[in-house]
Amino acid sequence: MAQMIDAHEQRILIPALMQRGQDSYAGRLDAWHAMGKVSGVFQTLQAITLAAGANYEVLKKQLDWAGVKVPAWGTFRKDNGAVKGLEERQIRVKNSAGETSWLTFLASVGEGYTVIQHQAVGELLDSLVGQINGAHYETMGTLDYGKRVWAQINPNYQIRVGEDVTDVMLTYLTSHDGTTATEVYETATRQVCRNTVRIGRLNRLSNSLRLKHTKNSGKKIADWKMELAEIQDTAMTMQAKLNFLVAKRVTRESLDKIMLKLFPTKKDEDGKDLEGSTRRTNILGDILNLYEQNDNNTFPEQRGTAYSLLNSITNYTDHVRSTKGDARAESALFGSGDKLKTSALEMILAEAEGMPSMSMQYAKGVTREQMSVDVLRSN
Repeated sequence: MAQMIDAHEQRILIPALMQRGQDSYAGRLDAWHAMGKVSGVFQTLQAITLAAGANYEVLKKQLDWAGVKVPAWGTFRKDNGAVKGLEERQIRVKNSAGETSWLTFLASVGEGYTVIQHQAVGELLDSLVGQINGAHYETMGTLDYGKRVWAQINPNYQIRVGEDVTDVMLTYLTSHDGTTATEVYETATRQVCRNTVRIGRLNRLSNSLRLKHTKNSGKKIADWKMELAEIQDTAMTMQAKLNFLVAKRVTRESLDKIMLKLFPTKKDEDGKDLEGSTRRTNILGDILNLYEQNDNNTFPEQRGTAYSLLNSITNYTDHVRSTKGDARAESALFGSGDKLKTSALEMILAEAEGMPSMSMQYAKGVTREQMSVDVLRSN
């Protein structure tokens, strides 16, 4: 595993986000280098919700100005006590029964916006989890003061590429600011390096959750057979794709095409490289360096394969790539980093159709190291 998260982010930025209550994380294993609350064990929904600081209710209220109601609405998180890091944002209120609660403004929403409690999503998924032997909650977190909540469930499925084992996770994401509908998809996490890549959206499961949370729906989902089949089929389809990639050898031409599509060059009217070409060269250098390392050669048979190239890009995205501000971890899961990894998988799969099999050799006199150097020079 490449331990290349920069010291500034590890020691200052991520702890600052959690200290001020902007983000939170709880899980079985450490994430983003031991930040957050790490339990070392799988947890129940109730336990991990409490550990992640996601044990709050969300309300929609009409806004007012100087005590006068205005035609605007917002969402607020309601906590039963003061939350560390949110002190300056929380408003202490009492209801008619004299009960005290603390409200934190989340976002402006439309009059027709309907709040869906993230705990309700978890409770529904709990009935699914209960039908999978050995499945437990792996992680949960909140983003941007609780505007978004996400969690990962281990359904006890694995993808195998030879001896290389990848854990399949069910990831769900929901929001309280109107920006994200409830979505459930599968992600793959390699045990050797903890890199993640999105496998695919679980359309049936997402639609079931969305149906459950329509305004007047009383539907109860008692039989999850079709949803369970979708989870397993999606994982097995990904396993077939990865085993296809590990049997394909990356050539100089295919590497050049993939990198050019993922990181296109920008030129002026005269054909000269615009500002930013140095950054692009550095990105290619980082990825090719990881490609040459081949996860410290943990699986020598993967060296030079399309699968190894995919892993080098996910490794770069999760552990090396810089992002705007202090959001690498969030980007890797839900933002531009997630999109980069998904695009890389799609492009490498497409290009691999024309790659030779691993049984074929490089052209005489051309080494894998020389190929990487040539790609840098040609780009």
